[in-house]
Amino acid sequence: MIYRLANSRRNSNHRPFRVETLETKRCFSVSSLLETAETELAIVPSSEEYLQLAHSDDGHGGVVAIYENEFLSCTGSLLPTGRHILTAAHCVTYEGTATPFPESQYDTTVKFDLDGEFIVRDVVREEFHPNWDGTVAHGYDIAILELSEEAPAEADRYDIWRNIGSELGRSFTKVGYGLNGSGANGMDDDQLADSQNGLNVTARHLGENEYELGDSLLLAYDFDDGSSANALAALGYDSSTGLGPAREANLAKGDSGGPNFIDGLIAGVTSFGMTADEMPDVTPGVIDFSFGEIGVDTRVAAFADWVDSHLPPMQAAVDGTSNGTVITNDRTVRLTLEDSRWDATAIRVTANGTEIYSSNQVTDYLDIMLPSARAEYDVTVEVTYSDGSVKHDSMTVRYVRPDMQLNQGDTVTNTGRMSFDFANLASNAESFQVLVNGHTKIDWTSFQQSPFPDVQLNWKGTNYIQGRIRYADGRTYTIYRTIDYSSAQLEVNGGATVTNTGKWQPAINGIDSTAQRIRFKVNGYVVSDWQDVDGEYAVPRLNYRGTNYLQADIEYNGGITKSIYSRIDFVRPTILLNQGAASTDQRDIQVDLADVDPSAVSMKVAINRWDFSSVASQEVRSSFNVQLPAWHGRNYVNVQLTYEDGSTLWIYASIVLE
Repeated sequence: MIYRLANSRRNSNHRPFRVETLETKRCFSVSSLLETAETELAIVPSSEEYLQLAHSDDGHGGVVAIYENEFLSCTGSLLPTGRHILTAAHCVTYEGTATPFPESQYDTTVKFDLDGEFIVRDVVREEFHPNWDGTVAHGYDIAILELSEEAPAEADRYDIWRNIGSELGRSFTKVGYGLNGSGANGMDDDQLADSQNGLNVTARHLGENEYELGDSLLLAYDFDDGSSANALAALGYDSSTGLGPAREANLAKGDSGGPNFIDGLIAGVTSFGMTADEMPDVTPGVIDFSFGEIGVDTRVAAFADWVDSHLPPMQAAVDGTSNGTVITNDRTVRLTLEDSRWDATAIRVTANGTEIYSSNQVTDYLDIMLPSARAEYDVTVEVTYSDGSVKHDSMTVRYVRPDMQLNQGDTVTNTGRMSFDFANLASNAESFQVLVNGHTKIDWTSFQQSPFPDVQLNWKGTNYIQGRIRYADGRTYTIYRTIDYSSAQLEVNGGATVTNTGKWQPAINGIDSTAQRIRFKVNGYVVSDWQDVDGEYAVPRLNYRGTNYLQADIEYNGGITKSIYSRIDFVRPTILLNQGAASTDQRDIQVDLADVDPSAVSMKVAINRWDFSSVASQEVRSSFNVQLPAWHGRNYVNVQLTYEDGSTLWIYASIVLE
């Protein structure tokens, strides 16, 4: 039997093909091809009056026109990822070869027709099946194009048919951007001439037919008027689809790579058309896609694994987050599935190895309940498909309470300004509200606003803070905190009120973390440069004996300066014998020291001696007893104090022993 066949890309050079065996219900075979033909396709109805446009609002917005260097070449269909187009391999390779078009010479784009709004996406990667050899009749005429960015949200996405062997006898819907015509007259040659001259004469059309023949890689159907004279009916097949003249259609130039849908799934990719001498064609010897010709598609179910391998794997997300650690503030979380397959039959979810959900109904999302304890869980999602295959995805979910931090963890503010931040927030937390002492300071504000504005406190003392969180599902959660609005305190020498050496060491207590730098004054005079607020401050010794008035100027974020005050007396310590008595008749007397500053670390006590070198040191005591020698008359009690900095100070007093 002699056949004529044509593939589908526009404006191509042609060479002879050899058609291998095509298994059918009756072992129908296609032998050698002797003649070539033009290689473009389109939707051809039985009559031009039945030509149907495929609109985006009827589910065909994801069927795209493929352009090479701004000329319409083929048709394709958008896969569930929104980034990949399914089409024919011969649309991206030179005629009769497996040689891809060079990127340097061909600019490939796809155009989405969303009912009059045309949106173009660049193609950044083209991959055809590794077994494609350039001969359409050998099969493997399938390719995937990757887009530069995701398709418009309005464009329909399509999954593929996976149940191989169930397509025969099923009606399908064919959609494509090819040329049109009628079954009685074939393709409109005037449109072909116009398209070859670069005119835009194409639109997206649809029609129907029925798969009647198939082998492991291909599906075939005929185009007839319902009589036994046309195509497969001539070989004894019941080739009438029963669809009627308004619905039955054939492929034509430009439809290559287009989808053929069964129940909304891509069952076939338009590949080529052919005619045979034994199948009376209304236009004998010419492949014009008229009555009496046969259309052949790539059988997509045969390539399901190959298609899946080029698409992202099944991915699960909890509360909209799929990567890294997911934080939730509620025990019940929403699990969503993104999957390029439609035939899932079961789902199972575990948390730290314990099953928390299972069902034979698999939906795009479901609400699951975590174990009761707040903790970190390894959540694994397992989805089973109709062919027995299983896909897994996992993530870490932290079930925790949200937190609110004031002034970077401070419990005090010196300026009344309060900053705040939230931690451990779930991804579905949308907005917040801040109340101070029951009064709203910040009304509901999106978490997207960053940084958050500071709050100015008015009440000196303890302020009661509420941070309210509102989630996407309308739930709210309130966090309670307190913060004191109070001044910092200037402390000198660990709280001492005197210094014996003139040395003083300031410390700032109750200072908040917004303080940036500090300087000091004594008796109104600046005695230090501005320095960092780090707890170690350099100040000079006091010069004025008596009461010294100390001041610390603190500069906070935002240029706010606050001053705090203290004082210290620069005095010599004093010594009293027997509480100031001038004489005594007892050798044992009491010694009292006063105005000794805390930096004194040791003392030496000598009686009637002024050389302390051989006197042992002892701890500093404010009151102690000594025994006078048996010397009647005036006795001198001498005390040498040693301070932390190594300096010494000598004081004495006398008493008469009667």
